[in-house]
Amino acid sequence: MNFFKRLKLKLEIKLFLYLCHKYHLERYPIWIAYRLQEIYKRYGIEKSIEELLKIHFKF
Repeated sequence: MNFFKRLKLKLEIKLFLYLCHKYHLERYPIWIAYRLQEIYKRYGIEKSIEELLKIHFKF
């Protein structure tokens, strides 16, 4: 994956997590992990929901 694709992925994830925080959606970590999984799939990266929960929510 080239530099610009990685940058776009990183910015998309940061924006998504910021909006979840802004609208108090942290109460739904499974839904957020599912949406993050869809974002990662768009860039060809396979991650499980459990893995995403550990990365982004420190479970």
